[in-house]
Amino acid sequence: MKKILILFLSIVIFSCKKEEKGFSDYLRSLDTLVLPQKFSLNSTMNSSNKYDSILFKKYKHRWTYAPYGIAFNNERIVGIIEYSIADNGLAPFLITFDNNGNKIDSLNILGNSSFGMKGQTLESAILDTNLKLVVIDSSKSWQVDIDANKIPNTTKLRVSTTIYKIQKNGKIKKIK
Repeated sequence: MKKILILFLSIVIFSCKKEEKGFSDYLRSLDTLVLPQKFSLNSTMNSSNKYDSILFKKYKHRWTYAPYGIAFNNERIVGIIEYSIADNGLAPFLITFDNNGNKIDSLNILGNSSFGMKGQTLESAILDTNLKLVVIDSSKSWQVDIDANKIPNTTKLRVSTTIYKIQKNGKIKKIK
């Protein structure tokens, strides 16, 4: 009788133990994106269809709202695109992880986009198959009168390009 009781209790204890889900389970719940991926304030991003919301909370960037999908996944690193909802549209973030789910680096892809009384900055970006991220920044500025009205013929335009490269170690390095 004692052996049966021990066997019964062992079965109950082991069956009650929940197997903890990990990073590989989270990755399986995400959509895979096709590169190149383009981003702008007018981008439409839907969250991955069947993402695990509990695991998202565990692995997400602190400012993001939902995962868009896996941008790349190789033998050393994984890149996930997530997004937040900003005042002027969706804000995509690139987060890199090692294969165990440890965060390596992150970047707010359109982080310089802004609107103000004396100007605006719009950005667009493309992440290509070589894991190079090209961000084009278009900034307009103008003068305003005492009533905060735009003064005609004072608009200046500045366009710049910033290039990032995702390194083999997962770091996102600005190269230009």
